[in-house]
This record gives sequence, C-alpha cells and structure tokens, in this order.
Amino acid sequence: MGVPIVSYRSDMEAFAREARKRKKFMSLVLKITVIALAAAVLAAGIGIGVLLATGELSFASAGADSGEDTKKPVIRGPEGNTQVVYTGDAVSYKSFVQVSDNSGNYELTVDNSQVNLNVVGTYTVTYTATDGAGNQSTYTLTLVVKNGEYSDAKLMALVEAKATALGITKSMSKVEQVRKIYSFVNGITWQATGSNTPSQQISRENWELDWVEEAIRTLDKKKGDCYSYYSVSRAFFEYFEIENLSIKRASDQDTKHGTHFWNVVNVGTESDPQWYYYDATRLKGTFADGTHNGCLMTESKMNSYTPSDSGSDLVMYRFEKWNGFPTISTKELD
Repeated sequence: MGVPIVSYRSDMEAFAREARKRKKFMSLVLKITVIALAAAVLAAGIGIGVLLATGELSFASAGADSGEDTKKPVIRGPEGNTQVVYTGDAVSYKSFVQVSDNSGNYELTVDNSQVNLNVVGTYTVTYTATDGAGNQSTYTLTLVVKNGEYSDAKLMALVEAKATALGITKSMSKVEQVRKIYSFVNGITWQATGSNTPSQQISRENWELDWVEEAIRTLDKKKGDCYSYYSVSRAFFEYFEIENLSIKRASDQDTKHGTHFWNVVNVGTESDPQWYYYDATRLKGTFADGTHNGCLMTESKMNSYTPSDSGSDLVMYRFEKWNGFPTISTKELD
C-alpha cells in the first residue's frame, strides 16, 4: 500500500476551515452572552424601579451618591428685616431681598396683599423661594410706609442746598467736612420740648427709621433736641459719603435721664479707618479739656464728660458696643 501524499496547500485549506468553524462558534457564544446580560440588566432595572417607587430602596440606602438636592434656598433681607418706603414710591418688592441656592434654579414669589402704599403704616411682606427640587423657604419683611413728604430724595436735596450755602464741598477732607457740619448743626437752637417728629417719644423703638423725617423737620424749624442734632448730622454724612454709625444711650441711663443719641464717624479710608465719636448736641456739661465741643472725640475724651449738675449720676455716653463695632482712634486731631 502506498503512502498518501498531502500537499502543503491541502493542510492550509483544512486549517482555514477549522478556524472559520471556531470563529462562528465564538461569535454565537458572544451573542448569547450579550443577550443574557442585557436581559439581566433590564430585569434588575425594573426591580430597582419598583423598589424606588415603593420607597423600599433609595440610592442613599444602597450606598450610592444620588446627588439629590435637599438644601433650601436662602433669603436675605435688609438689616433688622425692615424696609422704609414712602407714599407715592414705585416699589420693587423683590429688590429688597437677595436669594441664593446651591442649584441656582429657583422661583421667588411675593405676598404683598396687605400693603397699601398710599396709607402710612407698618405692613408685612412674605417672600417664598422654591428651587427646582421643591425645597422651599420663607422670609418675612416689615415694610414701613412713611409720608412721601419726608423722603430720602427730598432730604438729600435740602442738604445739598444747605451745604452749598455753607461752603462745604466734596473736595474738602473728611475732617474739614465733619467740622463744618458740626459747626452748623451745633448752632441749631435747643428745643426743650423734644424732637420734631410728631406723636412720637424720644425713646421710640423706630428711632433708626424716623431720622429722615426728623432731619427734614429740623432743617425747616431750625430747632430741636439731641435726636434732631443726630439726624441732621447723619443726613450730611450720608450726602458726603462719610461712613457713620448711630448710637443710642443704654437703657439704664434712659430710665433715669432720658434718651440720648449721637454718631460715630470714619474720617479715614476703608483700608486705614479713623473712627471718632461725634455729638453735635448743645451740651451743658464739659469735657476734660474744659470745652463743650463733641466733634471728633476719642474714647478718652468722650468718657471724660461731666454733667453740669455736679450731683448728677448721669453717665452721658454709656452704651453697649455691638459685634463689629469699630475701633475708635486714640489720636487727638489738631
């Protein structure tokens, strides 16, 4: 029997046929695997969806970070949550508050249904902020409607005219401006009957809201009390953009001696502040330097005040410094 002869070509063709068979088999296995995995994923997705819908499973409980937004928007209003407007004003309620939210997507609604801008009084405005995730927060603003006759715009116009007449210019240094303001305000006639804002007591709770009206009335009448001196001085400071704060004497002294108001001003810069106490009231007592001059006082000078009545227990300038109260300069000004 002869030995069959197989050529190299025959071997290669056989090998190719086997390779094609294996390729088809592996392709079939891959398709089956993909179909099986897809079916498993679909089934798992349906199951998770059912659990989420029934509340039996959450991403958090499953250990995953869902990124769910649970933070409420934050609504911020003016200092003291109080805003003053005047009859006749065109009011934009949303301008009185600021809203922030981590998503940047929110809706702000305003309920001002109780406000009558034509009637002087105190009203409540309610703000509601809702973000895209449904988180909601509310904020209540006290809106004080005052007589339009006593508006900020009118006051600034009066101050501008008076400053021009007095020769107080914006090119002057702050120290020069404050001293000239003091000279004018201190010259206003003392009025023992009280301040000029009607139907109000000097110890009123709204003293920081009534100063505009008081300043206008005082500039017209040219007389007043400590609240009048404080208010007119503040009006000039605001006009000349001199940073200032308002001070009311401590209540324990109010009970014994009545209320007193004065100012504190910054005659320096924002980066190099120089704060001093300022009281334009026509004082009867004296300071350690023997004067009645309360313009640009250091802490030491202010606390050296001695009442005209030697037997008085009055502590003229007692008050509580609040958080953030500025450091008063110790440098005496020439």
